[in-house]
Amino acid sequence: MIILNKTTDPQTFSFIGRSKSFDSLYITDEQTGVTTEVTIDSFTSGDYIDTITAVFSLVEDRYYNLEIKNGSDVVLKDKVFCTNQAVSTY
Repeated sequence: MIILNKTTDPQTFSFIGRSKSFDSLYITDEQTGVTTEVTIDSFTSGDYIDTITAVFSLVEDRYYNLEIKNGSDVVLKDKVFCTNQAVSTY
């Protein structure tokens, strides 16, 4: 699970995907079912770990489904939780 904040600032997370190539990120609000394509900046941190930086429009205390794709191929599926509370004290 990826934890993100409700902010208008760019946020960063790392992952190990099925492929080193990807070109799009989609995030779906589980409550409303609305899917949004997010513009991403990415770079590789070592042999397997990729890092994405993006600006997300999230609602606090909601769950989202995240998909990273390379064309029509799915590179990563994960769940996102949005909270402004520190993860260590949640």
